Amino acid sequence: MNDGKQIPVRAACARVLKPLVQLLLRQGVAAGELADLCKAVYVEAAADLHRRRSGQVNQSRVAIVTGLTRAEVKRLLAQPQATDVRHEWHRHRAMRVLTGWHQDRRFLYASGHPRPLTIKGPKSSFATLVRKYGGDIPPRSMLDILLSHGAVTLDARGNVKVRANAMAAFVGDSRAFAAVARKASDYLQALATRAERPDSFLYEASAYSAEIESTQLALLKRLLTERAATFIASAESQMELASVKRTAGRKGARVKPARLGTTVLVFEED
Repeated sequence: MNDGKQIPVRAACARVLKPLVQLLLRQGVAAGELADLCKAVYVEAAADLHRRRSGQVNQSRVAIVTGLTRAEVKRLLAQPQATDVRHEWHRHRAMRVLTGWHQDRRFLYASGHPRPLTIKGPKSSFATLVRKYGGDIPPRSMLDILLSHGAVTLDARGNVKVRANAMAAFVGDSRAFAAVARKASDYLQALATRAERPDSFLYEASAYSAEIESTQLALLKRLLTERAATFIASAESQMELASVKRTAGRKGARVKPARLGTTVLVFEED
């Protein structure tokens, strides 16, 4: 997207990506991992567009539209799922340091447990660990990050000790993240389908104001939430009445189900 005409597209893309990246950072997903995953998803999406009638993918066309090499396209198509793409060096650097601390014999007791490390030293120190697994990140900066996340502590001698649940400090609630991803995917897919096919069904409307008086905020939030809850409850009842398991018996034949959904979002921003 180097053409000046694509600048609005880049800006729009960045706007969509920013909240996603904020969530990914809380999940311990680094930029390199997302880049790898983006390549895989690009290939997957392009393959759907350029699949021959025989079912085979036109790899040359996929390479052209994605900007990847044919070798990369072939490799990514061979992956069982895009979600399996992961290169160790692209992981969150703090996670790499913690993984090295738990696996590298230089930093372990004979029992296999991570041992406390002096901050500096020529061998088996925290600085040595960070240089080996953290790339060009200064040891002090890495220590500050690990301390702020509660992954490590400093003992009375100033040695760095890793906590038992250190790895979890950089990984958020995966179930909550999956729920966010599912809802965001449905919404974006519906908007994208409407953009490509204007005749496709989609009702989408928003009410928004950046000038709400602070004294009215609590009342307005409660009002909108109550009305939204009433609407959703009514929609669920109507969908239940129209479900396949309720209507198939009356029609006497098996009916193919379809997905239909509606979402109400009430949000607040400072």
